[in-house]
Amino acid sequence: MLLFDNADDPSIDLHRFFPPCTHGNILITSRNPGLRVYAGSHSLVSDMEELDAVELLLTSAGENVTSGNRVIAADIVKTLWYLPLAIIQAGAFISKSGALDRYLDLYKDNRARLLREQPSQSHADYASTVYTTWQISFDRLSKPAKTLLQLWSFLHHEGIPRTYFPMLRLISLAPAVQQKKN
Repeated sequence: MLLFDNADDPSIDLHRFFPPCTHGNILITSRNPGLRVYAGSHSLVSDMEELDAVELLLTSAGENVTSGNRVIAADIVKTLWYLPLAIIQAGAFISKSGALDRYLDLYKDNRARLLREQPSQSHADYASTVYTTWQISFDRLSKPAKTLLQLWSFLHHEGIPRTYFPMLRLISLAPAVQQKKN
């Protein structure tokens, strides 16, 4: 099994990555319907329906399903273009912060700021929608947690040496030790 996820760029020739054999399967996910030329068969996955998106948001946020929450959630998922990854990220943030009623304002404020920093991103850009939902959560982390996350982004998700974990105490204590010295 060979998987190409988010293969949206038509300028990349995927054929050069195909193995020279006749067995196995190749799965390509893309939002670009023009890439069907690589497929022996294809399946179109439609956008998420609003009712399903609202349910996903409220469930991942741990919020009660009330008529008021449904109205708020409907506005949020519409703003997130019904994108499941963005909805789950928003739900995780809401679950921790309890900010269902304030989330849309937070999102719009952060999106405006991020679009000023990255003006080439269009309004309909999938990446900027997902990035904004992720950035809202990232901004709430402590400085040591941000540092750790940034360091770990360079590591493979498997095989992280156990010797790294005792270092976490040093990283999390570093700001406190530095303050005591001053």
